[in-house]
Amino acid sequence: MAVGPSAEQLVDILAERGVVQTAETAGLQRRVIVTLAQRLRPKEKLDFDQALTELERAVEIALDVITKGASGASEDEFVNAVLAQVAERTKNEDLDGAAQALDDALAEVNREEAEQREATRRKKVLFLQAAVQQHTLRRDALAVVNRIELLVAIDETSDRPAWLPGFREQYDNYLADGETKGVNFSLLIAVECARRAVATVRDKGEHGTAAILLGNALSRLGERESGTERLLEAVEAYRDALKEWTRERVPLDWAMTQNNLGNALSRLGERESGTERLLEAVEAYRDALKEWTRERVPLQWAMTQTNLGNAQALLNERLRLLHNS
Repeated sequence: MAVGPSAEQLVDILAERGVVQTAETAGLQRRVIVTLAQRLRPKEKLDFDQALTELERAVEIALDVITKGASGASEDEFVNAVLAQVAERTKNEDLDGAAQALDDALAEVNREEAEQREATRRKKVLFLQAAVQQHTLRRDALAVVNRIELLVAIDETSDRPAWLPGFREQYDNYLADGETKGVNFSLLIAVECARRAVATVRDKGEHGTAAILLGNALSRLGERESGTERLLEAVEAYRDALKEWTRERVPLDWAMTQNNLGNALSRLGERESGTERLLEAVEAYRDALKEWTRERVPLQWAMTQTNLGNAQALLNERLRLLHNS
């Protein structure tokens, strides 16, 4: 229809039904009901009966707002104060102000919630950091890694915390600590970090990366220990990595892995009486030099040449001793 019912017409009908009188008794004055009627937008194209239905519902809601504001619907004083303010503004026709008061209150609650979350986060961080230290004192590397996973996942939820950047940073820190400060337990933690990464890989690239990390940590630790167990594990890890980091796919990474494999094999060869490991070390270094060329990566080429020379010299000495015996 071209012209909808006027606000006064709608309120008059509600007055005839006794709705206006009941509302006024509860504190909702007629002028507010008129304001509510004026809120019925022309673009809604309501006929008279529908407009009346919409207005009755609005009056019901307004009365509920007033009731909650007067009764103290919550045990929280702040909530009650806001609801009382909203009720008062509603009674005074300030519907926009009432809505704004609620928006402001929600913003305050959100701020408090954020502060509480941050306080809880800080507590978790402090307790987990303390737990890492305590389990380090207990020399329980697995327990340390478990807490590291929880620590790095505080700010970034993941079903694979071992692949979060923070976890890799922890691995790097422990590996560096073990290398520069001579702390074997730090290397053991790095080993367990790498094992966790290996256990949660999802593709070939990740498998190669995790195997390299494991091999590096095992190799560093094996160099410190008198036995060969860690070095043997390192060799296995590097060879596992080479299954994924092939020369065709990632030639420079392949060469790096070959060099690291050569280092582990060379250390094994020093501790064993035969020549098998030294021969394998020489072969690994020579493979590395196929991609780590002097023109391409001169520093890596020079380092590998030195490693090859040392391994070859040790092999020659071992062959001489075996020949003379």
